[in-house]
Amino acid sequence: MVSPAATGFLLKECSAPRSFGEPAYDPIIDERHVRANRAAMFEPDQEIAQLEKSLVEINLLVSRQTARIERLAEKGGDTTQAKAVLRGLKEVLEYFRTQQRMILDTLEQG
Repeated sequence: MVSPAATGFLLKECSAPRSFGEPAYDPIIDERHVRANRAAMFEPDQEIAQLEKSLVEINLLVSRQTARIERLAEKGGDTTQAKAVLRGLKEVLEYFRTQQRMILDTLEQG
């Protein structure tokens, strides 16, 4: 998740002159600085390793939730909420897969 500071949101809010005669921030310059620092801090190997770890963990959660739904169904229980959780987990899984593809594509281009 990108923090508000990394997007320049906080910098834009701070564009008014500061106290004690300090000059105002220039949001354009500050946003460029943030982007440049973010690019310099990008460590693809570390990002890929963390994503792969997250993918394994989420796949495990999906498997457990699927088993939970099956057990509930066998006992005649209501699976509505359990299925909603499973859909959410699958959305998170797809998000991480998309992030992984984006990083791998960036590495192939660069």
